[in-house]
Amino acid sequence: MDDCILRVPKAHMNTETVAINRLLSLVLVLMHRLNQIITAKDDLNTYSSLHNYRTSASKRASFHVSLLLCSTILIAKLNRINTTNNATAARNNSRQRNQPRRNPTRQRINGVIPQSLEFGAALSTKTPQKMSKLKNANAEIQNMISQCHGMPMKAYPIVNGKCAKCKQNTSWYCPGCKRWLCVERRALQGNNNRKFDLYSHNVRGKERTFLKMCFHKAHESQWQSIRAAEEAAAEEAAGCIVTP
Repeated sequence: MDDCILRVPKAHMNTETVAINRLLSLVLVLMHRLNQIITAKDDLNTYSSLHNYRTSASKRASFHVSLLLCSTILIAKLNRINTTNNATAARNNSRQRNQPRRNPTRQRINGVIPQSLEFGAALSTKTPQKMSKLKNANAEIQNMISQCHGMPMKAYPIVNGKCAKCKQNTSWYCPGCKRWLCVERRALQGNNNRKFDLYSHNVRGKERTFLKMCFHKAHESQWQSIRAAEEAAAEEAAGCIVTP
């Protein structure tokens, strides 16, 4: 065993590899001896001596033949295990393909899976191409627009649509009323002759002015209605309004 020509390279040798190598060699020798005993004649008295028995056993089943037999058995078992695993994996894949996916595959954008928008408006019909023409729109679309409180969202990657108010390109969209609406604009100085409006608001005791964009104009009436309803409810709760 120690005189074997094939040895584990010293670069990969340690106490564990030496011990495992010796144990495997002892197991293979034991299997070789058992193979010689199994292939021997039933009546061992036919051998004239122990030397004759060992010589016959070596000619009948050498150590090399025993190693080849062990290799063939192990390879057959491994192939059987791999075949079983492949068949099981194929059955599992077929079941998964036949079952509906709970989480459909979505394309990642810069490594991020977009979250499905569940709080936007939903129409029973296809969204019209021109949402700005509300005179001929049906009641469902008119109610959707009049009841929208405003949900500003910026498209990413940047995709521009025509603003429903000023017809300029904008990447801001409102899923509540399904319209592209400007929330920001380019510099107000220079050759920019677009008309603009301003809001004024008291911030920490100082009056500040803010741009009044198309998004604000589109939802301003709804915000005023909400504010008026809140004030009326507060007055009624305080007992300022006597209900008959």
